[in-house]
Amino acid sequence: MPRVDRTRLAFEHELTLGHFGLPHIDGKKAVVNQFEDENKKVITAAIEGRRVALIAYNGWDKLDTLVHTNMNAEADESTVVYAYKKRLAKNPAMEITITVLLHKTDGSEWTEEELSPIKNIEIMDVTPVWSALGARLTLSNDKVYEVYFDKIDGNRRS
Repeated sequence: MPRVDRTRLAFEHELTLGHFGLPHIDGKKAVVNQFEDENKKVITAAIEGRRVALIAYNGWDKLDTLVHTNMNAEADESTVVYAYKKRLAKNPAMEITITVLLHKTDGSEWTEEELSPIKNIEIMDVTPVWSALGARLTLSNDKVYEVYFDKIDGNRRS
C-alpha cells in the first residue's frame, strides 16, 4: 500500500523516511541496489532470507543508505534504506510525497511488477472536498485510491 504524506511546514526543513534495518549477521552487510526511471526512484537492500525495497514516486530528493550501530536487536550493525528531502526556503510550498515500502522474507528476488506498484498518479492542487493538495493513485491492479487531507486541515464547523 502506498504512503501519501503532505508536507506543510512554514520553515526550512529536512525530512527522512526510513525502512526496516537489515542486521549484519555474522558481519555480512546488506547488498544494496538502486535505480530510477522517469516515474520513480528505487532502492533495495537484501540479506539472506530478507529483502526491503523503498520506492519514491514523488517529493523526495534522493534515496540512500546508512549503517546504524547498536540500533538492531539482532546485530551490532544494520543497514537502513531511506528517502530524504531538504527545503531551504523560508516558507516552502506544500508538497505531496508518495512512497511505497516493501519487505519480504521468502528469499526470492524482487520482480519488476513488485517494484512498480503504482500505475498512475494525479496530484490535485485542490481536491473535490476543497482541501489543499491531494492525490489520486491507480495501482498496478487497477484499484484507485484518493487521498484528501480535509480532516486534518483544521476547518471550523458550525
